[in-house]
Amino acid sequence: MQRTMSATEARIHFGELMQHVVEKQEPVIVERRGQPHVVVISVDKYQQLLAAHEEREGWRELVRQAREQIRADLGERDLPPPEDVLRETRKERIVASPGDSAETAGAAIPPDQGRLAL
Repeated sequence: MQRTMSATEARIHFGELMQHVVEKQEPVIVERRGQPHVVVISVDKYQQLLAAHEEREGWRELVRQAREQIRADLGERDLPPPEDVLRETRKERIVASPGDSAETAGAAIPPDQGRLAL
């Protein structure tokens, strides 16, 4: 359960508020006029949030770079619909396994095969 307190209460008991946040590692919501206004968190939690944010930003940058590369590779051509890409990929998988037919490509291994003898 999240703890909340008024801004006046937080100001009066600020030392206790800081101690609670650090020892219990749980945030406290401070309200002004009955509405949530700020959240008090420990420095450790703040650093975790910053690290997670930076990691997310790193992924966003990688996605942005990948999109730019795809646009550069495509030139003026349009990106094919996902259904077409999936269909072609499935065809390539079947061709890559010439000994397997489409029916046997996904068949399960019989129980007596595929195991290591100990």
